[in-house]
Amino acid sequence: MGVRVPADKRFHRSHIKPSRRRTIWQQGCRLGRTVVILALVGYALHRATDLVLDASMLAIDKIEVEGLSRFSEGEFNALVNLLHGQNILTIDLNVWRNRLTASPWVKDVEFRRLMPSTIQIAVSEKMPVGFGRVGERLYLIDEDGVVIDEHGPQYGDFDLPIVDNLFVHLDHGQPVIDSARKKMHSRFIGALERRPELLRRVSQIDVADPDDVVVLLDSITRLARGYNNATSGGKIGTGGVDSTALIKPKKFFGSARNIENGGTLTIIGTALVDTGSKADEVIFEEFKGTGNSELHLTRKLVEKRI
Repeated sequence: MGVRVPADKRFHRSHIKPSRRRTIWQQGCRLGRTVVILALVGYALHRATDLVLDASMLAIDKIEVEGLSRFSEGEFNALVNLLHGQNILTIDLNVWRNRLTASPWVKDVEFRRLMPSTIQIAVSEKMPVGFGRVGERLYLIDEDGVVIDEHGPQYGDFDLPIVDNLFVHLDHGQPVIDSARKKMHSRFIGALERRPELLRRVSQIDVADPDDVVVLLDSITRLARGYNNATSGGKIGTGGVDSTALIKPKKFFGSARNIENGGTLTIIGTALVDTGSKADEVIFEEFKGTGNSELHLTRKLVEKRI
């Protein structure tokens, strides 16, 4: 009769652990395969990217521009001509935006990519609000008092007020702007832009003293007529003048004042008299009560060109 000896569990196959060296080797192989695969994928993406970016079909061959009015189209095209041939995906449009906004006429620029090879450019131009005068020279200026261009025959259709003493001197042929006067001019123009009917009637602004503003309004009569034509609903008085038509222009004319520790606002307005029009007479009498002084010019002097 045989004797059964129980198996020693310490030598059971399932309990025999692989050696540490073998485990490290297997992990190293798996890591190596992973690195090789990632390297191949990265190289493939790199090559694919190079092929796409170098593709001739992505080279810019068409530039569409909109929004140009005063800025010469030829000059603008000369600025953006180097865009042709560049890759539409890799070009840095911020660099080109800064380059174009450095132009005096350009206020802002927006770019749009149209695949595969077209760039659209929307231009916002600056709007001149006056002529800065230095001696006998006139310069177009924007609402911030910044020079846009020197006045010439091409700008003969602009009917803008003349701003005196905005510039302190010329530096190498270019006017130099006084910062305090520029700030005051910007605030004044900003206030008038909310009332364009008044801005059209301002013919001259003197900013020699940043604390004291002098406005020449030409003419009060035409300003009041314009308000009268655009007003309805009030009582019609002498000369066909609506009773409510003169409220706003009188309010503007009456805004002239001396502010304690705050400077002054002086408004000098011209008005037509002795025209034989009852409406003109009513307008003059209404504004006469708003002002604090008046100066009458005779027609005899006008006829003698004085």
